[in-house]
Amino acid sequence: MRKTRALARHALSTVATALALSATVTAGTATAVGPGDYPVHGVDTSGHLHPHGKPINWGQVSRSGQKFVVVKATQGSHSVSPWFARDLAGARSVKLIHTAYHYFEHGQDGVAQADHFLRTVGKLNGKHPYELPLVLDVERQEKGKPACGAGPGALTSRVLAFLNRVEEKTGISPTLYSQKSFVDQCMAGTKALGKYRAWLAHYSPTPPPALPGGTGWSFWQYTESATVPGIPNKVDGNMFKGSYTSLRHLANLG
Repeated sequence: MRKTRALARHALSTVATALALSATVTAGTATAVGPGDYPVHGVDTSGHLHPHGKPINWGQVSRSGQKFVVVKATQGSHSVSPWFARDLAGARSVKLIHTAYHYFEHGQDGVAQADHFLRTVGKLNGKHPYELPLVLDVERQEKGKPACGAGPGALTSRVLAFLNRVEEKTGISPTLYSQKSFVDQCMAGTKALGKYRAWLAHYSPTPPPALPGGTGWSFWQYTESATVPGIPNKVDGNMFKGSYTSLRHLANLG
């Protein structure tokens, strides 16, 4: 996602470090403890992956073993990512499992942001083959702004309004990208988000803590500096907590 999560960067300087620390075996049974123990990996994309207007080579991305991609579509109630349509088309051209995400602006109305997002993604709604549920990205504000752009009550209300609106219009509960530390700091540790499918940012060799009220995570963003063939810049590395068969099922592929 956006490169604004300085408070989350700790304990891990490189992806290799995470992978080296990832595996343990206890009494002959493998226990998943780090990025290297989860085989289903994917990336998320936004404009910063296109330095000097360079496109992504989606064929190389697919051949590198990436299994899914989450493409930035919108931010706030007006902004549209200039690379959204092209990146989405590229992912679809090589049959990568995919979806889109919206970057939430704390101070703006949740329903207005959801409607802007839904207009932009159009028929991408998580119901068709190769489509994952849509994603809301809620995190600390960009560098230069206060971490929390609204009071806990107002922010929680706006985020829930967004999530409810997307589910109302698509019939599918969206995935929530966030962090426990953010929810604790900016949303007073509300448990209202715990029921949503969680995609958690946690740059560490060990899995992320669940959101308040939640029981775990479905996706884990474990680094913001992965190198993936075909992508002309460092990219967020993510993994799915489950098998590729389970991911395909979530993406309406049986």
